[in-house]
Amino acid sequence: MSDAGRNDASPPPPPGGAGTGCGVVFMIVVGIVLLLPGLCAVIFIAVEPKLGFDPSVLALMVLCIAVGIAGIWMIRLAVRRIRGR
Repeated sequence: MSDAGRNDASPPPPPGGAGTGCGVVFMIVVGIVLLLPGLCAVIFIAVEPKLGFDPSVLALMVLCIAVGIAGIWMIRLAVRRIRGR
């Protein structure tokens, strides 16, 4: 018993569209804006290393760097959507 007329292969996905549009551009712009606090924190720590040991300033710097990492993540996600991965 063979099913010669049966096609088990699924149809290919429809072309294009997944990485285009305002959403990807918005993600990149927001990601760049989120990079700014992290960049400022790194510059501030480099210029004034003595202030980095105060617990309140250190907590603020860690928070700003975490926001910068979120910006990197968002830009990376947008680029992946453009490439279609």
